[in-house]
This record gives sequence, C-alpha cells and structure tokens, in this order.
Amino acid sequence: MNATNPIKNVKGLTLIEILITISILALIGSFAIPNYRATVRKGQERDAISQLRSIHALNLMYFSNNNSAYLDTGTGDLAQLNQGLGLNIMANGNTYAYTRGATPTTYTATATLTEGATTIFTLRVTEVVIGAPNRWGDQNPCCASGTGTCFLVADCV
Repeated sequence: MNATNPIKNVKGLTLIEILITISILALIGSFAIPNYRATVRKGQERDAISQLRSIHALNLMYFSNNNSAYLDTGTGDLAQLNQGLGLNIMANGNTYAYTRGATPTTYTATATLTEGATTIFTLRVTEVVIGAPNRWGDQNPCCASGTGTCFLVADCV
C-alpha cells in the first residue's frame, strides 16, 4: 500500500515571508501613528477655538444687554460660563477659564488642554473682534502657551 504523507502536502509561509510582512506593517504604522495623533490634536484645537468663539459671541450679546462683560469681577469656570451665558459647552478634555478685566468691557477666556501634568496648549480669546489684534497685539484668538505649537492659530506674543 502506497500511503501519501499529509504533512508534505501542507502549504505554509516561510519565516522570511512572515518577517517581510511584519516589517512592512511596522513601517506603515510608524507613519500612521504620528499622523493620527496630530489629527486628534487638531480636532481638539478646533473644538476649543469653536467653544471660545461661542463664549466671545454670547459675551457680546450679554454686553449689549447689560453694558458690561459677564461676571462683575474675578474669574469663572466652565460651569459658571454655561449657566451665566446660557451655553452648553462640554469640556472634551479642555479646561476653560474666564477672567473679567479691570474695566467692564474687558475679559479673557482660555481653553487649556493637558495630558497628565503637561500642558499641550492654551488658547486665549479676549473682548476684541475675532481675527483682529487684541490688547496685547496678538491675533484673537491666539495660542498662549504649551509644549507643542498650535496648528490653527498664531502664538500669542
């Protein structure tokens, strides 16, 4: 009886083929992961800019009704901004702060993104027109600080 060996008929991948496949996947991953992180950061920055513009716009409406910026004095957080200006801003990883200036017409609102103890960026908007220079000569809004550069707005001076 002439029996065939079933093990000899099995086809498979060689070690070299597997190593080449793993190398190609590693190379693709080395480009994809940094691009993904940058895309996520841009999205977080866009969200913060959008929310700061909402704060700015509603503060202008508040000013037209009350002849002063929101809050009489001092600072406020996101909960106070949402309640006082009728906003519905979700933090989405950002920390929002609001400071009323020395005069009734001035204020500063910031959005800060942190990862652990590291500040990634802080965006700042003031009472001046969006896109115009603010009282420090910066574009409104501007990138106030952080470990990385902001992708979408200019750095504050």
